[in-house]
Amino acid sequence: MLPNSTASRPSLLVAGLLVLGACTETPVSPDDSVTDLASTESILASGVAGPEGEPLSPDVRSWVQALKKATRKYRDFDVAAADGYAAALSPCVESPAGGMGYHYGNVGLIDGAITPMAPEILLYEPRPAGKLRFVGVEFVIPLDAWTAADPPSVQGVEMHENHELGLWVLHVWTAKRNPTGIFQDFNPRVSCRYVPDAP
Repeated sequence: MLPNSTASRPSLLVAGLLVLGACTETPVSPDDSVTDLASTESILASGVAGPEGEPLSPDVRSWVQALKKATRKYRDFDVAAADGYAAALSPCVESPAGGMGYHYGNVGLIDGAITPMAPEILLYEPRPAGKLRFVGVEFVIPLDAWTAADPPSVQGVEMHENHELGLWVLHVWTAKRNPTGIFQDFNPRVSCRYVPDAP
């Protein structure tokens, strides 16, 4: 059952994401044991945008710093839910490359446009006792909503296609440093080890 999820603009994408989230529980509370997010310098220390290892430009670094400050309040999941990020869009996601955690989305933002300081999805890592740790954000655009020849980008950082979900995506690890790169899909420092056992 999905907690508090309402889609004002139904689409195949949102329906698919909501199906993925159908087995996800509402979080108990944010992880109060984590009082300090990774520092901006620590997050940016990985300094790479992708597999090519190119350094981040000053403009991109400034944007990431501003995005980190703007989303810091989402350490408290109640604040995130009040801001519309209450739709559980996935179970906890991980792979051999690392984890993403739970995806909580503001489905009203999932359209053909990107607002650089308002990501469509927030990422949370499960912690002991049902707590959650905010770890990053994800920008998404439905593939069928983007008609330009070039891929969409956020502040000059190109999004990439996820054909399985029918999305253009860009992860930004604003709150937990990703040693493989701040824009990589999976973070080897994020795991699903504390997902509660199914009843």
